[in-house]
Amino acid sequence: ETARRKGQVLFISDMYLASSFLKERLIELGFFKDGDKIFVSNEWDARKNDGTLYRLIHEQEGIPYRRWHHYGDNNHSDYSIPRKLGIHAHKMKYDYLPYAKKWMRIPSYQYPWSSIMAGVSRAMRLHNNGPEHQSKFVCDISAPLMVSFVLNVMRDASKKGIQRLFFCARDMHSYYLIAKQLSNHFPSLELKYLFISSEAVYNNASEALSYFKQIGLASCDIPTAIVDTNTKGGTLPFLNEMLFTNGFNTISGYYITGITQTDVSSHKKSPFHFNIYIPYAQRTGQTKASKIIGMRILYELVFCLNYHKRAIGYESHDGLWRPLLADDTQDVLSFKDSDIRSMKKSNDKLLLDYATALEKTGLVAYCTEILNLLALPTFIDFISYPPKTYLPYLNDFQLSGTSFVGRLYKRKHSIWKRGNIIYSLPSLFTNIITCK
Repeated sequence: ETARRKGQVLFISDMYLASSFLKERLIELGFFKDGDKIFVSNEWDARKNDGTLYRLIHEQEGIPYRRWHHYGDNNHSDYSIPRKLGIHAHKMKYDYLPYAKKWMRIPSYQYPWSSIMAGVSRAMRLHNNGPEHQSKFVCDISAPLMVSFVLNVMRDASKKGIQRLFFCARDMHSYYLIAKQLSNHFPSLELKYLFISSEAVYNNASEALSYFKQIGLASCDIPTAIVDTNTKGGTLPFLNEMLFTNGFNTISGYYITGITQTDVSSHKKSPFHFNIYIPYAQRTGQTKASKIIGMRILYELVFCLNYHKRAIGYESHDGLWRPLLADDTQDVLSFKDSDIRSMKKSNDKLLLDYATALEKTGLVAYCTEILNLLALPTFIDFISYPPKTYLPYLNDFQLSGTSFVGRLYKRKHSIWKRGNIIYSLPSLFTNIITCK
C-alpha cells in the first residue's frame, strides 16, 4: 500500500503457470489492485535469475533502475541480480523455525508429506495476526499433535464401529472443536462434549448415571468412546462397571498418554478398549516418553487452553440433568498481561485454520504417519530438549501464581526447570560477559 501511494506495483515471477491464474490468486488474497501489473517468465521468454526479466520490464515500462525497489526472498534472483543492475533490492526472509527445518530435512522419498507439513506450519504462522510467540508454539508443536491426534482417534473409532465420541471437559474442548471442523471426513461419528471429572463421578455415581443417560453416554445400542488427555487406568474401568451393572454397554477410551501399556482391557463379561498414543512406563526414567508424566501440565493446560470451571457433580433442573461446576479457581490457568479467554479464542482459531490447511493439502490421508513419525517425536523432543525459540510463549503462563518457565538469574520460581535453563542461558551468558 505504501508503494502504491508512491508509484506503481508490479508482480514478477520465474514461473511456469499462466499470469492469468496468478493474477486471480493475488486478487483473491487481496494483493492485486487496479493499476498493478504482472510479468511471468514463461510468457516473455525472460527470467529473473539471469536478469533478462528485469531488463525487459525496464525497457517496456520505462522505469529507471535507480527508482525501482524490488522485494523477494531468493538471494540470487531477488537480491544479487537486481543489485547488479542498480535496483534497490530488499531481501525478505521468512525462514522455517527449528522443528519445521527438521521436517524439511526428512527425505521426500521416505515421507513425502514432511516438507508439506513444514510449509503448512510456516504458512499458518505467517498468516496469524495474533501474538508471534503464540503462533510459533502452536503451529510447530501443539497444532500438529492435536490435529493429527484427533484425526487418528476419529479414523480408529470409525474402523471399530464406534458411532459416538465424547470429548471430556475441560482438557478436550479445543480437541472437540477440531473434531467438529473435520467431521465431514467421518459422517458416521456423532461428536459430543462431556462435562466430567473423577470427583464428579466417584462422589456422585447415581447422579452421574442420570446425566450420562440423558446425554447418551449410557447407551444400550450405540457403540461409544470417550476422549481425554491422560489416564491412570482407573476412571474408565469404574465408568464401565457402573454402566455394565445398570444394563448399559461398556465404552472405550482414547488418551494421549497413560500408565497402562495394553491396548485392550477385559471387563468381566464385556471387553472395552484403552487406546493410548504415548504409553509410558510406570517407573520414571524407563523411556523418553516417561518424562511426560511430570509434564502433564504442558498438554493439559497450555495445549488445551481453557478457562472453564471443574465439574464437581450433577444436578437436576426442571427435569434436565446438568453439570454442577465449582466456584473456586483451582487449576485455572492465567496469562500475564492478557485475558485467557481472548488467548483461547486466538489459539482455537489457529488450530482450526491449521486443520483446514491439512484438509486443503490432502494430508488428512497421512494422519497416522504424521502423528507417529512427526508430531509425537516433536512433542517428546520439545519436552526433552526445548529450543529457546518456542519458550517465550510459555514464559507468560502462570498456574496458581507460579510461572511455567522463567529466568534463572532472576531467581524466579517456575514449574519447568529444563525450560528455565534453556530460556535463561543465552541471556545469562550475555550478563556474565557484560559484568566482566
